[in-house]
Amino acid sequence: MRMHCPSCNTFLAVGPLHPKTMFQCHQCGHAIHPPTPNAAYFACLQCGLKRNLHVRHMGMLVKCSACNTVSRTDSLYIPPIPVLEMDLETGPAVTVPEPAEAPDRRTAARHRLHDLSVYLGLRTGTADVHNISETGVGIAIAAPEREFTMGERLQADFYFQQEAMVQGVSMVVVRHTSTVLGCRFDLDNPEVHRKIRLLINQGLLHEHYLRDPVTLEFEKPPGRFQLREHDPS
Repeated sequence: MRMHCPSCNTFLAVGPLHPKTMFQCHQCGHAIHPPTPNAAYFACLQCGLKRNLHVRHMGMLVKCSACNTVSRTDSLYIPPIPVLEMDLETGPAVTVPEPAEAPDRRTAARHRLHDLSVYLGLRTGTADVHNISETGVGIAIAAPEREFTMGERLQADFYFQQEAMVQGVSMVVVRHTSTVLGCRFDLDNPEVHRKIRLLINQGLLHEHYLRDPVTLEFEKPPGRFQLREHDPS
């Protein structure tokens, strides 16, 4: 089974499809009671393509959409979907009053989207996104790997399922803990802000469909998925 550690967000691979006994995260030592898998995880052994599929595909042989190699899927646990940050065109946005004691912390709802990563340049490379909101992002970078200073400006490119979605995002470092780098977006460019909102909505839609009865069909390279309602007949 594959899952993210609820403490440090490390992506774990644990024994069988349905582990029965408690285990520890190899990164932080957090004790984890095995949850019930709610999705399937596909990783091509030939080209490395990775996808999250509906739970009905768990343990099945699946053909890679990029290189046609057949690999068996693993089980996957995805945490429950948080409150949606709705697009202004489709509904009201979620707002939270900004705490006076921590003005640099993000006030918009944060989301954990799997298969979302960020590229921070040659010095830092690519890292997994811990959480993201319309106003900022938490990046899974341990402090010893790269020292950041408060107020440091970074340029970031965001990738969802290995596809470039938003490029050239300017942001400012606001905190760096032992596991997460916190950054606030510079939202002076309304087009970049719009793309970030669309990225969040696309990621939430993808995880929502993982929990609903749908059929995932893959096109040929670059292997983007199509979501179609499942026909029970």
